[in-house]
Amino acid sequence: MSRDKTFRIAFTSAVAFLLLGASLKIMHVGGANLFFVLGMLLSLVWTVIALFEVNQSRWLTSTEKLLWTIGFILFNTLTGLYYYFFRRSQVVRK
Repeated sequence: MSRDKTFRIAFTSAVAFLLLGASLKIMHVGGANLFFVLGMLLSLVWTVIALFEVNQSRWLTSTEKLLWTIGFILFNTLTGLYYYFFRRSQVVRK
């Protein structure tokens, strides 16, 4: 499986599991923690892939790479959403 496909599957699955876990937690349904854990593990997968893509990109300066890395560490989901929908195509261009 390509890195691109793995990133997309891990990212969309992580967001779905986290939203489902939050919804179940609000409704006080058992098993919500399981969805949170699955979402966090998938979030770790796409974060590692995104960090690898950012740091291997020849289109970004070292300052941009540093800022993306800090963003992914501190604001994981928000940075991931922005990266996935707006910047990924520019970072990974061939």
